[in-house]
Amino acid sequence: MYNYFMLIGIVTSDFDLQETQEGKKVMTIILSCCREFKNQDGQYIYDKFKITLWDFLAETAYETCKKGAKIGIKGRLLPRWTKDEETGFLSCSIDLIADKLIDFTQEDIRLKPILDEIKED
Repeated sequence: MYNYFMLIGIVTSDFDLQETQEGKKVMTIILSCCREFKNQDGQYIYDKFKITLWDFLAETAYETCKKGAKIGIKGRLLPRWTKDEETGFLSCSIDLIADKLIDFTQEDIRLKPILDEIKED
């Protein structure tokens, strides 16, 4: 059995390298990814993902990746289960934890609207 994800997209947020009380480096980025198809209006749809990077990977990304960078991320899904004390209902949220980062430099026309949006900020 495997537990991993792979995403390619544009970094759409500024980010800060932080340090936990235990001394571990951590950073969170927002990655905007284009779907493979257009909607009914002929526009591409973009999904945004919050991804956490730890230790050496966080330090490397902080030094090399900036807002607007086209990157690929391979990582694992970390489920977090919570139980409502009143109803006993279980709910699950998924954290995306990066294990590998790849920097892409080639142009992709589908990513142009994201890059244009970032330039306006």
